[in-house]
Amino acid sequence: MRILFLALDVDLARQRGDTVHATELADALSAPGHEVALVVGASAGVSTANDGVRVHRATGSDLAILRSLRAIVGGDDVRGMAKRAKVA
Repeated sequence: MRILFLALDVDLARQRGDTVHATELADALSAPGHEVALVVGASAGVSTANDGVRVHRATGSDLAILRSLRAIVGGDDVRGMAKRAKVA
């Protein structure tokens, strides 16, 4: 399963509660073999969390972030993914 985990207010460079929570949750989601894309708002120099978790930085306007999400999910329509998730 491919999981897109949005944590746009998390800065992985800082060891705070939100950072620990986001990384541990992403690690737990990837443990059974799921592919997790963790998208954070800021993370100086961090590109991966652990095996199975890819970290992406999303900065700029809402439109720029939406464009970067489309690239992360491999061209899938993000709105279509959200609609399918609501149905499931």
